[in-house]
Amino acid sequence: MIEGEMLPVHNGSTTTKTGTVIKKFLKSKGADKRQLAGTWVKKAEKMVWFRNYSKLAKIGHLQQECAMLLH
Repeated sequence: MIEGEMLPVHNGSTTTKTGTVIKKFLKSKGADKRQLAGTWVKKAEKMVWFRNYSKLAKIGHLQQECAMLLH
């Protein structure tokens, strides 16, 4: 659910990648207190950070390639 609904609309800002935001999102989708506790949210938070970092790394790599082609 996080990967399918939350990440596609993620704006890339660091304020929207915290466990608090993930918990609010999951709570709005009907998650109970047991599901919001412990490592479950931490795993989701790591996934959000990893996905965003991967996108930024790809963008940076493409920018470097374009810069080399232009010079």
